[in-house]
Amino acid sequence: MKKPALVLALLLFAFAGHAQKTISAQKIKLIDSLLTYLYQNDRFMGSVVIRQDNKTILKKAYGIIGDRKGKPIAANGDTRYRIGSISKTYTAVMIMQLVEEGKLSLDDRLQKFFPEIPNADKITIRQLLTHQSGLYNYTNDLQWRSQRQYVSQKELIAVFAKQKPVFEPGAKTEYCNTNYMLLGYIVETITGKNFNDNLQSRIVRKLGLRHTLLPTTNVNPAKNEALSFNFDENSKWQSEPETHVSSCAGAGGILATPEDVSIFLEALVQNKLLKAATVQEMLPQQGKNDINGVNSYGYGILSLPFGTDHTAYGHSGHVDAFHTMSGYFPEDKLSMSLFANTEVMNLNQVAIYLLSILFDKAYTFPDFTEVAVSAADLQGLTGVYTTPQLPMEIRVMEHSGRLWTQATNQDSARLTALSKDKFEFKEADLTLKFTRDEKGMAQQAILAQGGEELKLKRKDPNAAKPAAVEVSEVLLNSYEGVYSAAAFPMKITILKQGTSITAQATGQPAILLTAISDAEFEFDTIGLNIRFKTNSDGKTTGMTFTQGDSIELAKE
Repeated sequence: MKKPALVLALLLFAFAGHAQKTISAQKIKLIDSLLTYLYQNDRFMGSVVIRQDNKTILKKAYGIIGDRKGKPIAANGDTRYRIGSISKTYTAVMIMQLVEEGKLSLDDRLQKFFPEIPNADKITIRQLLTHQSGLYNYTNDLQWRSQRQYVSQKELIAVFAKQKPVFEPGAKTEYCNTNYMLLGYIVETITGKNFNDNLQSRIVRKLGLRHTLLPTTNVNPAKNEALSFNFDENSKWQSEPETHVSSCAGAGGILATPEDVSIFLEALVQNKLLKAATVQEMLPQQGKNDINGVNSYGYGILSLPFGTDHTAYGHSGHVDAFHTMSGYFPEDKLSMSLFANTEVMNLNQVAIYLLSILFDKAYTFPDFTEVAVSAADLQGLTGVYTTPQLPMEIRVMEHSGRLWTQATNQDSARLTALSKDKFEFKEADLTLKFTRDEKGMAQQAILAQGGEELKLKRKDPNAAKPAAVEVSEVLLNSYEGVYSAAAFPMKITILKQGTSITAQATGQPAILLTAISDAEFEFDTIGLNIRFKTNSDGKTTGMTFTQGDSIELAKE
């Protein structure tokens, strides 16, 4: 459940349309051939479901979900995926069911359930639903975007209680996973049952769904549950570590099939789970509760326009390397769910292709024709590239005769060869041009994007690495906290991560530091050095932050 992949989604559904007619078999065949083509060119892996008039007309999967004894397990139409933030819609429905039952009011204050949360006496249930609480989004912190171990409600509430609000309740709308974790906990508190028991009794069994649950264990490919994938340092498919469901639950923890999610959204909008008046209150209203000034947010559900004549209600999700989106177009009686278990494509663009076919809109069939580059020439470009202008490394990899790139904490992307030394990623308007030495090995590259250029230098893979310094867990824990100074324009958050720590500046991604002594850490890619200061009692009081210049920061 990463920070609002809320690119929310179908936001790029920007074409005009007309009243929908019955979807032809020819369109379904074209969609299947397109997805097959995308899969064969490493632009899509996952499942799709299209339904019309409450009937499934396409249900198909492309790619793998794991392996058994070294052999890949193929996905199928009933494969379950982690759906990420689509889970919020389910949580919102259960909250509204409790409202209908008279067990909860939208005007109830958060302090009724969790008085220790900042501004709990001001925040209403309605503001949690509409992302207007002003609470800090806990998944902004790397630790909670990649939590691998079980975390209890008590532990997470303690975390939320320490985080400072970012605005006054009701002042604006800002997407926040903390809101829906709290709403999930409120469902459990009121009913005395866990989230999954509520999910099963309030939604799953009512609709006859067969593949929807909040799991308590990691996914199991042998049970037709998908792992998510990216490329490892050897450019081979590698399953991603799983975020523990306890850390995302009502905000992003549900496991389901695309078909189950489509049926759920149809049932919601068709008033099968809630009264018609309640559903109308839940649905977004244009211009109200806008996210990024584009998508209107209701109670756990988005308005997703495709041009001026077609509007869906749904949500999108992103957790680990899963990307999901689902929407129901009530005027067209049409739903589509598109799930992917890898980050090697732009799922939004894939959705636009499919909707353009369904709604008879002009589109250009993707052409992945490119200059042929030998494996030897591609291998000469692989490696890790850095520049002082970016707080991250850029890894270049070869996989199946193609070149890929991935920046630290970013999705991987397949590049298209324009020549043996120049490659592009059209979706991001990015090009990479490499300069080789006399042995054919790249030593530097020019990254061009948006009219700007950065000079990247390839790290020497044979360079001696300093011996690892082991810092005690006690010391690492003592460094955790927020550091600031009046003369410094941002705060630095330090968190323990495994056997080291991460540093995260306000509004920036977290970076993993390397210990060079018990009290000194660095990230040499950008020349960053942090030395912690302690008082006579051994308590950490601040740090010296160096990146070019040095500045003293105090621990808050």
